[in-house]
Amino acid sequence: MILGILSLMICIGIPAGGAVWFLAKRNGTFLSFLAGVLAFAISQLLIRIPLLNFLSSHVEWMMILPMANFVLYCVFLAFTAGLFEETARWLGLKYGRRGKTGWVHGFAFGLGHGGIEAVWVAFQGLVPALLNGTLFLFGENAILVALERLGAMTFHIGMTLIVLEGIRTRRLRWLALAILLHFLLDVSIAFQNAAVNMAVLAAGAAGSVAVMVLTYRKWKKEGEK
Repeated sequence: MILGILSLMICIGIPAGGAVWFLAKRNGTFLSFLAGVLAFAISQLLIRIPLLNFLSSHVEWMMILPMANFVLYCVFLAFTAGLFEETARWLGLKYGRRGKTGWVHGFAFGLGHGGIEAVWVAFQGLVPALLNGTLFLFGENAILVALERLGAMTFHIGMTLIVLEGIRTRRLRWLALAILLHFLLDVSIAFQNAAVNMAVLAAGAAGSVAVMVLTYRKWKKEGEK
């Protein structure tokens, strides 16, 4: 139970704490946080997932793909995840937060994007388990969920800063890079190995921390934080 509660605190507490922090700052970062939330909600919950559900129940090739070629199925899922989410990130930053190209706005947007995904994941499993009294059954798996979400939130912040660099420099190659990196992270599910998945996510999170540091230093030199 304690591990489950701790996992909930990470999945829900970090995004909620970030929202409160940005709201208190009163410098527009809360709107950037909300833009990140909307980018995930629209691209995934309102468009991609319903579209995948429709294809899986109405289109023959999609219905048989998981059984006919699981690796290709994973490639398809990973590519669409990267394409939809990173494009939404680019649109949200370029048009939804026009002119807000500072590092802190990118950080807030990324935390909003990754944070609402963490909350969504928590409400898919951890919260129902808490309400029906079965949270204790998660055991160490609850911590794995928390670590996975913590890594994913870090990755989303890194991808946001990469996309924002593309907006700042007016070069779409940075958007293409974000789509590629997102694809490489998600396609690891094809291995069907938890250790491999966590190792890939850890590498993605570590790379994202490096991106945070490098973009902060670069943009600070350019006169904008």
